[in-house]
Amino acid sequence: MVNIFLRIDINLFFSLLAFQKIVSLLHQINVNMAKIRNLKKVINSELSSVIEECYVWQLVNQEKAEKAEDVIDEAIAHFDNLIDRVNADNVQNVKNHFKNIKSDLKKVTVELLEKLPKL
Repeated sequence: MVNIFLRIDINLFFSLLAFQKIVSLLHQINVNMAKIRNLKKVINSELSSVIEECYVWQLVNQEKAEKAEDVIDEAIAHFDNLIDRVNADNVQNVKNHFKNIKSDLKKVTVELLEKLPKL
């Protein structure tokens, strides 16, 4: 009789342990997904602000408005590229991958904003 209860307790222990590991993994995934979601929001926000600056520049400099459209097109292309890189599945080193995306976002934003006064 004691042997039956011992087996039940051991099975219960291992099922609770497995449940705890599953909950832990789900929590890690949610944390990572939240970071990815925030990164996508930051990419959208930064490049949208660049596009807004281009629209303001077009309103101020109406004779050169067509030149700003090239910067807008470039910003949209960079946005698509960065979002594709965020959504990539086959990443070896995740931490470095996202660090590179963040640094590229900063570099692209600065480059695009520096192009605007030179038009």
